[in-house]
Amino acid sequence: MKGAKVFFLLIMVLLLPVVAMAAQGPSRTIDPIVTTDWLEANLGTTGLVVVDIRPTVDYTAGHIAGAVNVPFGPGTWWVISPEGLILQLPDQTALFNLIGSIGITSSSKIVVVNKTDTNFDRADATRVAWTLIYAGLRDVAVLDGGYNKWVADGNATSTEPVTPTTVVYTGTLNENIVIAKERVSKMLRSAKIVDARDPDAYFGVTFDDVYSSRPGHIQKAVSLPTPWVWEETFDGDTFLYATFKNTDTLEAIAEGVIGKNKKNKKIILYCGVGGYASTWWFLLSEVLGYKKVTVYDGSIQEWTMDPDAPVTLYRWN
Repeated sequence: MKGAKVFFLLIMVLLLPVVAMAAQGPSRTIDPIVTTDWLEANLGTTGLVVVDIRPTVDYTAGHIAGAVNVPFGPGTWWVISPEGLILQLPDQTALFNLIGSIGITSSSKIVVVNKTDTNFDRADATRVAWTLIYAGLRDVAVLDGGYNKWVADGNATSTEPVTPTTVVYTGTLNENIVIAKERVSKMLRSAKIVDARDPDAYFGVTFDDVYSSRPGHIQKAVSLPTPWVWEETFDGDTFLYATFKNTDTLEAIAEGVIGKNKKNKKIILYCGVGGYASTWWFLLSEVLGYKKVTVYDGSIQEWTMDPDAPVTLYRWN
């Protein structure tokens, strides 16, 4: 009997990595951030879907050949706005229908392309990537430098519109990457709450009542501003594009705020309405290897609608 128990324990130890891998889902086959060189070399590859989320007028003027246009923003298929909240995830049926209408299957490799003119444009790309990963897809990437860099690098563009072949998308929602207000309230002390907005908004010296009913930040939150993750490239005084800082720098920035050896720590990200938070989620989870990162989609907009939800003003914690 003792030998049988030892044998059983040995089998369990051997199976644990397999079980863990199954729980995490399939591994990536493309990098989370792809370069224009990589995309140019892989255009036309079977299973590759390039999703251009710029406004239709921009797409019509010129786009990456083969890219399908699905603009992002309030009032689009990517988000809903219930009870005054600006950006919220759509329900499963609507989201899966959207994904199927683009021609995406569970085995597709997806590259999200946007312009990189502003920080909000840059964050929109990771918001869409995060949404697709939430829908159960794994091979989701963003194009570093966006359409701006594609053009600046001299790559070919097209004005030929693309009509994708609709498929039926079936997947399993990755609900572990989004968290509701009630759970955030219960985890103010046990989790690391991270505010991804500009430092002035976090501290409370600037206040935009479109995104928040009160200035300041969620109690116990630390500041990790999303605009810090990009560096801009200019030709003289003319802006060309923005790309992500190198991985070592991003790792150091994250560790400077979250702390070292915290990759298994529960981290809750929020911002104004859920855009900036998606960028740090994407970097922490998909690039830097943090294991337990979630986005509070309602963010400070929903939080401050509750007069009893604790908000801290003029403090760096």
